[in-house]
Amino acid sequence: MDLALLGLSNAGGALRCGQPAFAPADLLKQGLDAQDAAEQGLGDDLSNTPDMAAKIARLQARHERKRAQLQQLEERGETQLSRTDGDARALTKAGQRLIGYNVQQW
Repeated sequence: MDLALLGLSNAGGALRCGQPAFAPADLLKQGLDAQDAAEQGLGDDLSNTPDMAAKIARLQARHERKRAQLQQLEERGETQLSRTDGDARALTKAGQRLIGYNVQQW
């Protein structure tokens, strides 16, 4: 393969032992240029692409769930939310953090 034909500088061979026979920065630049060229046809509004529209919808739904959880915490006056057991809390015992139940609160 002729590396100089690909536009890679230092394509004449390795400069030192363990060094590639081309400039890695050139290869990176070519990859970035190829990605830029592929994105040119998409325009500025990426939400029109099917994959991006689905991802945006998932993120918006997740944001709404988090907002509802925060509101629930504020209404209850609590600072922690356990998704698996509403009574479980993060506690510190002997310098270690663990999940358990604080029986003194009942």
